[in-house]
Amino acid sequence: MGVMGPSHFARNILENERLIVMNISRETRRITPNYNVDPVKLRVRPMSESDINEVYRINKSSFTTDAWSRDAIEREFKLPYSVRFVLESDGKVIGYCVIWLIKGEAFIMSIAIDKNLRGRGLGRYFMEKIIDDLRNRAQTFLLDVRKSNLPAIRLYRSLGFSIVKERKKFYSDGENALLMELRIDRIKENEDKGKTAEAFN
Repeated sequence: MGVMGPSHFARNILENERLIVMNISRETRRITPNYNVDPVKLRVRPMSESDINEVYRINKSSFTTDAWSRDAIEREFKLPYSVRFVLESDGKVIGYCVIWLIKGEAFIMSIAIDKNLRGRGLGRYFMEKIIDDLRNRAQTFLLDVRKSNLPAIRLYRSLGFSIVKERKKFYSDGENALLMELRIDRIKENEDKGKTAEAFN
């Protein structure tokens, strides 16, 4: 069998994405912001070492497999390319994000919201703040997501991420991952188009 050409590969990715979008439409509903926490009291800030206990708790309760150890979280503070954020509500940590920022690429290594506060738009709020904070330092955002995690895929797509490729048996339980990408230049293009449209209204 011959080597798969670029156009064939691209068609497979597009078909895969089309099927995922169909599944999202059938099996999930659109989440509208319903924070059940005071949005005025929400704050995104850099993670500090005093946050490790809460970050570890959220991570452990969020991932049945491939959860990070406490040592792994502590090790992030020693990596010069590691950028870390937490989401607070009224002073309590309710989410975290760890990113590796290397040569203009921001790879989201781990992100989670407290499992008792999901489905309220907090993940979108958190991601938008992070992207806005790093947009002058990163040209591209990348992340891996389980192929079965339709709510997360929908959220990332709504933020402008697209599927780049599928990673076979990426997770320890054998499930495939989807590598997704967000290019900042596309966000800026859409913003410029919006400003142009406003000028004619």
